[in-house]
Formats: sequence, structure tokens, C-alpha cells
Amino acid sequence: MARRTLGTKQVAPARTQEDSQKDLLVALVKELSVLKPDFDALKKLVEEKTTQIKELMLRLDADEVDLGNFEVKLTKAVSNGFNTEKLISWAKQKGYTNMIKTIEVLDEEGLENYTYDGTIAPIELQPFQVEKVTYRLNTRVKG
Repeated sequence: MARRTLGTKQVAPARTQEDSQKDLLVALVKELSVLKPDFDALKKLVEEKTTQIKELMLRLDADEVDLGNFEVKLTKAVSNGFNTEKLISWAKQKGYTNMIKTIEVLDEEGLENYTYDGTIAPIELQPFQVEKVTYRLNTRVKG
């Protein structure tokens, strides 16, 4: 019976799910690095053209432009609100004070003064501190 000689070939360690995710992340960042400069340039160009088109359509009193395969429509959105200061002043003059609310807000400068002069120890404020975390993806073209 013939014997086989086994080599010293090393077996690569098994790839983990985390390794695959890291590879995917690198691939996505590479794709983004190629697409982002074109996207930024196109976005700026589209915004400029959109502004020019709106201005011309308003000047020409045109509601839409139809090119067959592409169409733009100009629509008007109107929102109404109040000049709050003037309305509050008017309501006070008329005696309609029940429609005016006083909202309590924290005077952060006053709080700072109390902590600065030692009236309130910072440790006393710890139970009220809230941490807000947001993430922003910053991109830039290098080179």
C-alpha cells in the first residue's frame, strides 16, 4: 500500500463575520470616494439650474415645461403664521391674556454663575445631565 506524504501547507484561519463586514465597509467607502465628487458637483449644478428655471418660469408666468421625456412643474406652496410679538401685544391690549402662555426656561447663564461662584456644586447637577449623541459622516477628496 502506497503512502501519501502530507505537505506543510498552512491553512488560513476561518474568516469571521466581522472580517466580512470590515471588508464590506472598506469596499463601500471606496465606492463613495469615487461617487462623492461627481455627486457634489452634480448637486450644485442641479440646484443652480433649478433656481434659474424657477426664476424664468415665474418671469414668463409658466406653470410647466414638457419636453416629452422630461417635465417640470412649478407649484406654489403657501404657509400662514402669525407675527407672534405683534399678536401677543394685541392680545394683551384687548385683555385676552388667557391665550398667552408663560413658558419656564432655564437661564443657563444664571446656572453658570451659581456653579462658578460655588453656590451649586457641579456634582449636584449630575442627575440632570443628559448626553446627546449624533453621528455625522464627513467625506473629503484627498490628493
